[in-house]
Amino acid sequence: MRPFVVLKFSSGSLWTNPACAHAIEHQPRLENESLVDAYEVDVSPVVVDGEAEFHFARLPALPGGADWPLDACIRPIEPTLAGAISRSVVKRVMNGDRPTARWPIQITYRDDEGREYVTACEIRIVRLPLQLTTTIVGRGEEPTADPSRAAPAAARY
Repeated sequence: MRPFVVLKFSSGSLWTNPACAHAIEHQPRLENESLVDAYEVDVSPVVVDGEAEFHFARLPALPGGADWPLDACIRPIEPTLAGAISRSVVKRVMNGDRPTARWPIQITYRDDEGREYVTACEIRIVRLPLQLTTTIVGRGEEPTADPSRAAPAAARY
């Protein structure tokens, strides 16, 4: 059996219900959906509109069935990833542009024998007012140097 690490993020309406933005169940989380441990879990950087770049600390281990808040791994902590996405959407709409609707993320990790795995995910806008979710767009491929190549090109909402 192999580990399977994914990004889980399902926000409520971040604009109309501010409590959603701070509720634990609405924060981005790494989750190991398998029963075996994942090691050296790395998440690719996420760039929001070329302005906010989020880097994530490596997790030495993520036990099978466990999850870890992604915001706890972010360098820097402020603004949060959801906050940066929200600001980006507002800025683009106010400028008369279409907001970016997808942000690719690549998660690489190893099993206890050192085999490397990768899961390609995307954070996506579900609807406006701002509601976000994630989806898995690939798994098990070799990691790519450019995480944007692991998922379809950023679509416009």
